[in-house]
Amino acid sequence: MSVTGARVRRYLLTLLVAGLALGAQATPAAASPPVTTTMIESYDTSLTDWFVASGPGTITSVTSPKSQGSAAMQIDYDFTSATQVYLSPKQSTHAVELPGLPRSISVDVHGDGSWNVVYLQLRDSSGEIFLYWVGNVSFTGWQTMTIEPGKVAPATTQSGNGDGILDLPIQLYKFVLGKNPGGTKTVSDITVDNIVYSYEPWSPLRALTPIFVPSAGQSTTVRVGPAEAGSVTLTLKDESARIRTFSGSAAGGAAELSWAWNGKADNAAMMSGSVRAKLTITRSGNTWTYGLPYLAGLPARYESASPASIVGINSHLTTVNTVDRAEAERQARLMEGAWIRMTRESFDWNRLESRKGWFEWAKFDQAVEVARAHHVSILGRLEFSASWASSAPASAPAGDRPFYAPSSNADYAAYAKAVVHRYKDRIHVWEIWNEENSSIFWKPAPSAAAYAAMLKAAYAAIKAEDPAATVVLGGTAGFDKAFMDGIVAAGAWSSFDALAIHTYVAVQPESSMMATWLENARAYLDTKGQKPLWITEFGWSTYTGSGSSYVGVTEAKQADYTARGYLMAARLGIRGVFAYELIENGNSTTTRLDNYGLVELGGRQKPAYGALRRVAEALDGGTSAGAASPNAASRVTVAGLDSIAGWSATPLGGGSASIALSASRHSGTGSMQLTYNFTPTSSGVELKRNLAISGSPTSISVWAYGDASANPVYIKIADATGETFQGAVGSLQHSWQRLVLYGDGADINWTHSGGDNDGAFDYPITLKSIFVFRGGIGKLSGISYFDDVQVESGPRVRGVVISRRSGINQALYAIGSSPTASVPVTGGAAWRVDGSSSTPLTVTAGKVSVGLASMPINILSAPGLAPGSISPNGDGTDDTTTISWLAGDRAKYTFQVLTTGGALLRNVAVDQTVDAGLRSSVWDGKFSGVRASPGTYTLRIAIIGPDTRTSYLVKNIVVL
Repeated sequence: MSVTGARVRRYLLTLLVAGLALGAQATPAAASPPVTTTMIESYDTSLTDWFVASGPGTITSVTSPKSQGSAAMQIDYDFTSATQVYLSPKQSTHAVELPGLPRSISVDVHGDGSWNVVYLQLRDSSGEIFLYWVGNVSFTGWQTMTIEPGKVAPATTQSGNGDGILDLPIQLYKFVLGKNPGGTKTVSDITVDNIVYSYEPWSPLRALTPIFVPSAGQSTTVRVGPAEAGSVTLTLKDESARIRTFSGSAAGGAAELSWAWNGKADNAAMMSGSVRAKLTITRSGNTWTYGLPYLAGLPARYESASPASIVGINSHLTTVNTVDRAEAERQARLMEGAWIRMTRESFDWNRLESRKGWFEWAKFDQAVEVARAHHVSILGRLEFSASWASSAPASAPAGDRPFYAPSSNADYAAYAKAVVHRYKDRIHVWEIWNEENSSIFWKPAPSAAAYAAMLKAAYAAIKAEDPAATVVLGGTAGFDKAFMDGIVAAGAWSSFDALAIHTYVAVQPESSMMATWLENARAYLDTKGQKPLWITEFGWSTYTGSGSSYVGVTEAKQADYTARGYLMAARLGIRGVFAYELIENGNSTTTRLDNYGLVELGGRQKPAYGALRRVAEALDGGTSAGAASPNAASRVTVAGLDSIAGWSATPLGGGSASIALSASRHSGTGSMQLTYNFTPTSSGVELKRNLAISGSPTSISVWAYGDASANPVYIKIADATGETFQGAVGSLQHSWQRLVLYGDGADINWTHSGGDNDGAFDYPITLKSIFVFRGGIGKLSGISYFDDVQVESGPRVRGVVISRRSGINQALYAIGSSPTASVPVTGGAAWRVDGSSSTPLTVTAGKVSVGLASMPINILSAPGLAPGSISPNGDGTDDTTTISWLAGDRAKYTFQVLTTGGALLRNVAVDQTVDAGLRSSVWDGKFSGVRASPGTYTLRIAIIGPDTRTSYLVKNIVVL
C-alpha cells in the first residue's frame, strides 16, 4: 500500500536520525519528488506469511512495541551455539518483483542494544542473492535502518549470474539477524516493523525490437527514461564478451534517451546471442548501477515464422545452473547451428514453486530468453509434483515424491496458470506431465482417471491465461490405447489439443514399433476426432557398457536412425518431433540413459549431430510433400482392380471376410472392397491372387483406403526359385495410401524362406497374397478398399519430398546397399545440400546421378517454368505456361496466380492430390476467360503437408 504523506515525513526524519546514530552507514540524500515510497510489509496481519528459514529463533506477532499500525514482528534469538537467524516470507504476496529503479529499502527496528547485526537479502532477476549490511543494533527503542541498493555495494553475493550487478526487477528475499562476536547479548529479542521500499519510476530500459538479425541488415532502437535527470552510460555485452557502449544525458520526467543499434560492438564486430545491459546513472557525484539480464537477442540468421519447422530436441536449458549462462548459450548455439527450431524444456513444479506461493523464476527466465535469442521456441513441460503438494505417503523415498499425483489438482492448476501467465507472450505449447502411463512417472501405478482429472484442471487454467495455447497431453510411453480409452471415459478428450507419444526403439525406425505406434495413434485420433500428433521423445543410445538388456547402437547407426526417424515423422504428418537429447548425461560406460545425447559432455559432436543438422535444414521452413519415389517414372500398374476376377478372401482363424467391386477408387473405374468381421480368435484375412509379374521390379505396392483401424497390411510374393518374401507395408488409415514392400530387409516383420533362401529376388516374381491382420486399435469389423497393385524398377530408395523456400528437396536414402540412383529434378539446376553447404550437381536430361547410402542426402532443385514469358492471344504460340515440380505420393497442392505484390488473382487448381513423380500445372494466361494485361505475375504452388502446414513454390511469369 502507499504510505501517507505524514508517514513519509516521519520516515525521512527517522532516516536522518538513524544515519547519525549508526555513524558508519551513509546518510541518504533526501528523496526528491520523483521518488515513490511503498510499504512492502507492515506486519499488521498474521505472521503466517513469514517463517524462520534457518537458525535459532522464533517469531511472534506483537501489538507492543510497534512502530506504526496495529502490530509488529518480534524475533527471539539464541546465539549460544549458532550465529544467524534467517527469516523468509512464505507467500507470493512477498515475492512480487519490486518496481522502478531501487533507491532505498528501510526497516523499523526496536533494538536491544546488543550490537548484533541486521542484514537484508535481495534477489535479482537472474537469481543472484545480494546480502546488504543494514547496521548494528547498538540502540534501544525504535530506529529506521536503511540500505541503498544500486548505489552501495552489497557485503556478498551468490548464485544467479554472479556478476554482482543488481539485475532488475528485484525481490525482498530474507531478513537476517547475525551475531556480533563483540556484542553484548547472546539471548534476547528485537522487534521489526514497516519494511518500506523507495524507488525512482522510469520508462524501462528496452530494445524496441528485442529479437533482430544484424547479419540480415536488421537493427533496433534502445530506449530508457529515468524519472530524474542525470548522465547515463549504457553498456551492452554478449556471451562472447563483445561490448557496445552508449552514453547520454537524461532530462528526467517523461523524456527518454534513445540510441540506434545495429547489433555491432564498439570495435565493429558483430554481436550475437543473448545480450545483457548495465545501466549507470550519475547525479551530483552519486552513482547508481543496475542491470537488465536480457535486453535483446541476436540470432545468427533470419528465420521465417511460417511454416515453422517440426524439428525439436530435448535439451536442458532450464536445469543449467544460472551462474553458468555461458552453458545455456552453448546449448542454444548448438541448436541454432543444427537448424533446430524447438526445444522441450522442463518447468518443474518443485523447482519453480518450492514452497506454496513462492516462485523462483530466474533459471526459467534464462532458458526462455537464451533460447529466444537463437530463434529456438520452447515446448514447456509442466511436470511432476512439488514436494509440498505431492500425494506421496510419508514412507515414500524423497526421490519418488515428485512422481506421485498432486494431492490437490487446484494447486497444480494454480502452478500451471502462474507459469503460463509469465511466459504466454513467448511460449505457446505446454505439455502436461511426462509418461503418465508408466509407473516410473506416476506412482504407485498409472491411473488414467486421476491423470484426466489433473489434465482437466490444468487445461482450464492454461486456456484462461492463453486461449490460443496448444495443450499437449503428456507424452506416453509408446501408444497406449487402454490408457487413452481411460482418459476419454473420464471426460478429458476435450482437455488437450494434441497427443504426444514417446517412440523409443532399439533398431532402425523403418522396421520397428515406431511406425506401428504412430500409425495406431493416427488411427485412434481419426476415430475420436482430429487432433495433431507429436513425438516428444525418441532416440538411440550409444551405450557400450554392460548390465542392460539394451546395449545401444554404434554412433554411425545413431546418426542414420535419428535422421531417418525425423523423415519418417515428416512423411506421416507428425506436428513436432523431439529427439532425446542434445547433450549427453554422462559417460559411455555408465548407463544407457547417459548416452542418448548428440553431443558429449566435453563438447565433441557425435555423428548424429551432423545428421540432424542435415535433415533439420531440409525441413526448416518446409512441409512434407509425401513419400519420395525417384523411380516413379518406372511405375507400372500390374493389377488395376477395376475387376476383382482371380481374387479371393479367406478368413484366418475365424470370422468372415468378403470382397466386392466398388466405385471408390484410387484410379481407373473401381477398386476391391473388403468387408471383414473378426472374432477374438481371428488373426486376419488373406486376399489371395496368384499374379505373375514380368520384368525385374525392385518393389511392389498396393493402394489402400482404410477404416482408421490401423490393422496392419502385409504383402507376400514368391520368386522364380520358390523363395517367399513377406513384410508389413503399413496399416489401414482413413485416406488413400501407397503401401510398399521395398524388399530391402527393412520392411516391418520382414521374412523370407524356401527356394534358394538367399534373400534376393530371382525373377520373375509372383504376387501371392495381401494380408490384413487383426491388430491396430482393436477394431474387429469394417470396410476398406484396395486398388492399383504397382511395381517399380531401379534402386530401392526411401525418403521424403519436402517443399521449402521455393524449392523441392528430395531427402533420399537406401537401406542395406549403396546404389547409384538417377534422380529426377526440375528447373535445370540441382544441388546436393549438407547443412548450410551445397554442391552443384550435373543435370542430364532432367536427372542427376547420386550415390545413396543409409544416411539420407538432400537433393534440392527449383520448380521449372516454360516458357518464361507468354503472349496469350490465342494464336497457338506461347499462349500458356507450365510450372513443374516433383511430388511425393499423395501430395496435396493449390495452384494460384498472384500479383508480384502477393494479391490473389486466380485459383487455377484447388486442393488437388497427385502421386509421386514429375508433376505440372498449366496457366492459360487468362483471368475469367480474359487475357491478362501485360506485366509480371507470380505463379505459386501451395503445398499442403499431411501436418496441415503449407509452404510455397514460386515462379514469376512475364505476360507480353
